[in-house]
Amino acid sequence: MRRAATALTVLVLIGTASFVSGARPALAASYPCKEVYGKSGGYVCGAGLDTRLMDFAYQPQQSAGGCFADSVAMIIAYSGGNISANDIISAIFGATAPDTLPPDQVLPYLTHTYTSSGDHSVTATTGAVLISTQIAGGKGAIRSIAGQLNNENPLLVFTSHAMVLTGIYYYADLLGHPLRPYAAVVRDPMPQQQYTPVQGVSLDGRPGERFLPLSDFNAIDHVFTMTVANHG
Repeated sequence: MRRAATALTVLVLIGTASFVSGARPALAASYPCKEVYGKSGGYVCGAGLDTRLMDFAYQPQQSAGGCFADSVAMIIAYSGGNISANDIISAIFGATAPDTLPPDQVLPYLTHTYTSSGDHSVTATTGAVLISTQIAGGKGAIRSIAGQLNNENPLLVFTSHAMVLTGIYYYADLLGHPLRPYAAVVRDPMPQQQYTPVQGVSLDGRPGERFLPLSDFNAIDHVFTMTVANHG
């Protein structure tokens, strides 16, 4: 298992849920498959991250385009880096982030070298596309996302704005193979998002952490990974 300061790959979902106990920073976990009882229950499996290392980098977005910089800053923080959203905006866009940043234009911005305005440390990132079509409940997309999270890779995702996917739960067959999504967890820079509880799963209440409505999860059409290398 890779440690915080080593190269890391990226997307975005869950801090700690009721499937997990004794969680530690910067660790991935396979949430054991279990039966969830009730109207929306079933046989549910999952994968996710303990995202406490993202806390200091989280801030509510200051502009429509700032959600991208906030999300990238959280992904860098998960790997042990110290690059703020303002550092990212300054390095890529100058004084201010654009009002909009379409996801099909994001990839070139994910490969960059940043210098922290705080401790002057340097972080280099490289981005890649994991998914470029609408998820729409697809089994292959769920497998890809779960695999990345199990490998300690938060994911940069886009719905109406950018956020970090840090956890996923899915209905599974008796062998644990995905059938359809059950719940998704994100660290969301957009403030005052409505919290909707999910039966059988709980969150740790990290800043910006919430369950992403399944309609929004299925509408995701771009998922990016990032390799992060931190230098003192």
